This record gives sequence, C-alpha cells and structure tokens, in this order.
Amino acid sequence: MGKLISRVSVDISRGGLLEFVETIPREFNRVKAYTFSKTRSVAGNGVDSYAEYHELTLDEDAIIVGADLTMYTGEASDGHVEGIVRATLSHIPNVHDESNKEPAWANLAAENRSPFAKVEFKERYGAYIKMKAEETIHAYLASITRNTSASTVNYTIILHVYARVKG
Repeated sequence: MGKLISRVSVDISRGGLLEFVETIPREFNRVKAYTFSKTRSVAGNGVDSYAEYHELTLDEDAIIVGADLTMYTGEASDGHVEGIVRATLSHIPNVHDESNKEPAWANLAAENRSPFAKVEFKERYGAYIKMKAEETIHAYLASITRNTSASTVNYTIILHVYARVKG
C-alpha cells in the first residue's frame, strides 16, 4: 500500500480525512476517467454566462491522479464563440465561493485561443489523492462567452478527472 503523507485536510462530506499517497498501490492497476460536461448555445451576436455544480459519488476506492479541462467551440461561416471556461475541483461542496477554508484540488481555466488546461496531482502536491467508495467529487463549471457570428453557435465544456482503481 502507498505511503501516507502527513498532509491531510478535513473532508466535510464524510467527516473523515482526505488522504494523499506518494505511490499508487499495485492493486490500483485500472485507469478510469470521470467526466463532467456541459454544452451550451450562444445566440447570434449574443453573450452567454453559465455556472453549475456537478457531483459524483464514487462507487469504488480510487486514487485520483489528475484532471483536464477542454473547451470545444463551434464555428460559423461568419464567426465563432470566444470566451473563457473555468472548473474548480474538490472533495467539498461550494469551494468556489470561498465560504469554506478548505483548498480546492485544482482551479483550471481554458479559453478559445488556449482551449486546454491540466493538472497532475503528483506534480502539484508531491502525491496522489486517495478517495474511498461513497466519497464525492465536486466540480464547479462556469463560463462567459460571446458569439461573433450572426448564427447560433455551440460550445462544450469537458472536465475529465483521471483515477486509478482496483483491477
């Protein structure tokens, strides 16, 4: 089993501790991706803003290794969608409003000119995040965009959370 690092923070969703492990235990040999996504439409020459909470309760123990955020934008013959999308990822709800002192795992941002952002927890913390079955991953997605086209154009926000689970 991986060595437990002394840095822990309270997980209010279970009342337990958030654990970090320096190495991935051998039995966690299967890769799994959890996906949070949203597609929105922006009216011609219009503006769109969006914010929504997502949560996922794990059905098995997992070692969370990283995450990435991608913004896909549609094109029209006379223009496109431009703007920024953000994602906050954590083990606690409402982390985006700073009402809780617990740190977020990651704050990611992407835009139409640079539509991809990622975080690797081993690089960020020097360890991976270990979660137990029935713990919840919380994701807050937000965007503000404008459409330079006269036509309605779609854009999609996709947040992937990558984990290793028992094979």
